[in-house]
Amino acid sequence: MDALLAPNPTRDVLAWLNDPLVTQSKWAGARWAIFSSRCIKVFGFNPETDGDLAAAEKLAEHQGPWANVWELYGESFSSFKAIAELLAKLQPPPPKSLFDAPDQLAGYPRANDDGEAALQYTLSACASMSAELARAKVLDAEKEHGSRRDWLWSKMGDAPLAQALKYLTELAMLSNQAPAGSTLAQLAASYQESGWKVDQAAMHALAAVSSKADTEAVGAALRAIYVPWLEDSANRFQDLVKAEGGLTSVEAAPSRFMRQDGASTDGVCTVFVDGLRYDVAMLLKSRLADLGKVTISAMWTSMPSVTASGKAWASPVAQWVSGKKADEDFQPSVAADGKPLSAHNFRKLLADHGFQVLDKHENGDTSGKAWVECGDLDHYGHAHGLRLARDMETQLAQIVERLTELSDAGWARFRIVTDHGWLLVPGGLPKSELSKFEAETRWGRCAVLKDSSQGTPLTFAWDWCKDVQIAFAPGISNFMAGEVYTHGGLTLQECLVPVLEVAAVGGSASTVKVDIAKVSWTGLRCKVEVTPVATGLSVDIRTKAALADSSLVAHVKPLENGKASLAVDDDSSEGTAAFVVVLDAAGTVVQKKSTTVGE
Repeated sequence: MDALLAPNPTRDVLAWLNDPLVTQSKWAGARWAIFSSRCIKVFGFNPETDGDLAAAEKLAEHQGPWANVWELYGESFSSFKAIAELLAKLQPPPPKSLFDAPDQLAGYPRANDDGEAALQYTLSACASMSAELARAKVLDAEKEHGSRRDWLWSKMGDAPLAQALKYLTELAMLSNQAPAGSTLAQLAASYQESGWKVDQAAMHALAAVSSKADTEAVGAALRAIYVPWLEDSANRFQDLVKAEGGLTSVEAAPSRFMRQDGASTDGVCTVFVDGLRYDVAMLLKSRLADLGKVTISAMWTSMPSVTASGKAWASPVAQWVSGKKADEDFQPSVAADGKPLSAHNFRKLLADHGFQVLDKHENGDTSGKAWVECGDLDHYGHAHGLRLARDMETQLAQIVERLTELSDAGWARFRIVTDHGWLLVPGGLPKSELSKFEAETRWGRCAVLKDSSQGTPLTFAWDWCKDVQIAFAPGISNFMAGEVYTHGGLTLQECLVPVLEVAAVGGSASTVKVDIAKVSWTGLRCKVEVTPVATGLSVDIRTKAALADSSLVAHVKPLENGKASLAVDDDSSEGTAAFVVVLDAAGTVVQKKSTTVGE
């Protein structure tokens, strides 16, 4: 009878703790009597005489029968929001010995709050430390506070500094050494191998916090550890740029994508993302994996690394663009008639050379070639500064959404390009002086020099017109004070830009149209039926639909009369999420269906 009236005593305890008075009133009579009796016999407290605080103490300790209550609470805490407020009233017990388990206080919100306050103090103190000492301080803090990331309060979002500490620890370990190389090519290779991970760790650390106090604490640690690494990397890079006389030029780079003949871009949708820094491109690469096979490479952008100059540099019509001394604000011209490469003239130049310029949700003719602009990284960075890190996921989601839309419309190949990267520095970049009498036009990280100027140690010609001399701010400094987000200077973060190539699954590369009608498992053997029946098709099982090397079977199996049977060899793969993919004669994926091995 008790089980019929109250079948879930564990959940009943949580429901009562969430609102004792209302719950007792609601259960008045037999159910309340059953609940009280169970609490005394099973959970070791009397709800009427001991009260909710006594029960909350037992929940916080979660020993014996309370372990199941705590587990259920951890899985469904959003349904019992008032319990956290109740637990927050409890004072954590003092340590019993030096050998207490690190998670002994995991059930007490105050213990987590105290940990966050202590960590905030520790990170803030890094502001006055050397990089080496700050790195050691962060690594020590990870030993003390890292386990709190597994506490329930972190899952609730109440341990942002513990989350940020994960990335600060990664930063501390990776920033021991700056990108190395005796040539620009070697330096670029070093950055592509590991240097970008430092930038990404710094961005993730900033993304983990939102309050002003927490952001300032993380910023203090970043200024102590990350900024010296940025400065060292920038100085090494600038020394090599001076030694080699610049980065590259349009004339000297005939193998670059934008220097290829326009015909080579048939069937390709070129996607321009303003301000897609290399480490952010690595995040985008992982988020595009479901779309198809994604590869990444890098190239040097134009000098200076600003949109007006770099956008044309990264475009497939760069060979029809040139610059002249009269051009303003680093905006080059149309080579044929000398008109400024305004947005209108740039779009017209693309159209004149056969590129469809697609707006917003336009999909165009997938048999041709197209130019699409999406993403708002650069504009968002200039407008919101450090918030760019926190809102990066939203920005990337918009890019993935647009590419998915284009892929669904039939585009099979994408080339994602950008104009420049950027620097994001808590507290702002250091100020570098440049007399207004020397500069014709001054930006944050670069300036056009007057003819009468003697130049600076970092003076180079504009890539679009060698007659225009540009002074660059040294290191990571800025000609204007207070800039948190900026670009246009000479650092790897600004100048080494990614190129992503995407071969989408199910695009227009194949004309075969079939459906996977049935997928059934008997143990580790999978039977597949495809309709309509077609010749030359085969079936594979992969963890990544577009990647042949993620296959879980020894050999793909041909479809006979629309059917195939294939087995997964490795027993450990049972329960793995995978895709059944249908391949045409060329090995192109023409259909896919998600499955679970052995389901």
